[in-house]
Amino acid sequence: MGILVRLMLIFAIPVGAIGVSRLLKGRVSNRARLIGALAYMALPLGLDMISQGRVDVLLVVAGLPFIVRRLFELMNVPGFRTQPYGER
Repeated sequence: MGILVRLMLIFAIPVGAIGVSRLLKGRVSNRARLIGALAYMALPLGLDMISQGRVDVLLVVAGLPFIVRRLFELMNVPGFRTQPYGER
């Protein structure tokens, strides 16, 4: 197993937890962001994929919070807007 694959196996879940923290930023308290990130790190799916060495699924698990945040911004979900309501 190459070094890049090992690094992806090690850092996929923490990167996903950072994504969850960024997803919740500005919407909930810091304590809730921390609990959300810790709960995301404890997902059995991610831990099971690490034990099996499934890098493809781990990349999806790590990138999902970032994708969800971007989709919410594109769909103009009220809590995720980057610009005021009157502007487009």
